[in-house]
Amino acid sequence: MLQEVDEAGERKVAPGRLRAAARAVRHVQRIALLERELAGTELRRKGARAGAAAATAAGAAALAPFAVGLALAAIVTALALAVALWLALLIALALVLAVVAALVLLSRRLAGGSRPFRPERALEEARLLREAVRRGNGT
Repeated sequence: MLQEVDEAGERKVAPGRLRAAARAVRHVQRIALLERELAGTELRRKGARAGAAAATAAGAAALAPFAVGLALAAIVTALALAVALWLALLIALALVLAVVAALVLLSRRLAGGSRPFRPERALEEARLLREAVRRGNGT
């Protein structure tokens, strides 16, 4: 306890205990300040890493179309060794169109699970709750 009773029966705070309590409060405040600084430093470091990761991903995304183009050129060149150039280009075009068609079908299948775009479960729960409240009130 920080209080003591003097000769008159009044409670008074002991000066030593008051100083100790004030010192403890200052320590707790300093610890809180240091923890906030640590959190800020950690967030800055993580933010810098996230920025570097985003820049690296953007570089990869910028180079990916060139890689695809070069891969197609290599396929056409290899095919041109066996067949006429126009036929090699036609085969490469058919290959690219087949990949595009597969991706379109995949995207339609994935999008099908998101339609209709409304929270059906939440709406059903709200309807059931509304009915339960009406039944509970006798209406």
